[in-house]
Amino acid sequence: MADSVVPEMPAPSPEPVAPKKGWFTSLPLWGKILFVLVWPVSLTYAVIVMWKDKRFPMAVRVALTAVAVIVIAVGFASGGGESTTTADTAKKADTSAATVSDSTVADIAESEPEPEPEPEPEPTIQELADATYGTFEVIEKTGKGDDVVLLPEDMICLVTATHSGSSNFVLEVLDSGNQTVDLLVNEIGAYKGSTFGPGGISLKITADGNWTIKVAPVSTAPVMAADSVSGKGDAVMLNDGGTAIWDITHKGESNFVVENGDGLLVNEIGSYDGAVPVTGGPDVVTIMADGAWTITIR
Repeated sequence: MADSVVPEMPAPSPEPVAPKKGWFTSLPLWGKILFVLVWPVSLTYAVIVMWKDKRFPMAVRVALTAVAVIVIAVGFASGGGESTTTADTAKKADTSAATVSDSTVADIAESEPEPEPEPEPEPTIQELADATYGTFEVIEKTGKGDDVVLLPEDMICLVTATHSGSSNFVLEVLDSGNQTVDLLVNEIGAYKGSTFGPGGISLKITADGNWTIKVAPVSTAPVMAADSVSGKGDAVMLNDGGTAIWDITHKGESNFVVENGDGLLVNEIGSYDGAVPVTGGPDVVTIMADGAWTITIR
């Protein structure tokens, strides 16, 4: 019988060896927590007791002191740096906020359109007359017969007069040498009207009856209407109209004169009916007439 071959059995595996546990590892969870909380306090207490009992050599004591000083210094430095950093951060934040605020205000100011200046009102014709001829207190006088009335010195005036006599009625403007500067009125008998003359010193009155004189600034003259105006005798008006054609009539026997800023428009004797072009105001219109007149504007 042949020898039977017995298969070799594998060697048994060695049993695993459990790792050795340290004393801290073997503590339960509550023990670990208690140790972590207690040992720094115990160590600190032990160091303090040994320090007081002078169990440390001088070199160790010096080293511990140096370590303590360094820890404290680092703590203060960290705290101060943090405070400084916090202060700097707050300052930068305030600066940034102010910059943003200023920029926002500037942007709003630039985005809002500036209000257009209100146009200055056009001066009235009365204001223009005051600027051209001047202004003064009104002078009013009454009398009978010949007289002399003082005028505002060298002021161009509007003179309105009446006379109830039957002989000559004459108004002359005199200068400082009592020389005649202008003849405003030269009529016989009753008179009522307004005239416009150059400046002087006084007004010489020649009359045989009662008279009234009113000397006023040119700006007090009536303003011409836009379509038509009419009257009788001498008159002075302010014209604020534009370029136009004036249809003019006069029913009288003596001189009929119409003058404005353009110059002499009409100079006739007796009745008149005609049309004249005018360039427009503002200007002063004077009329010399002994009868009724009309001006129609077209």
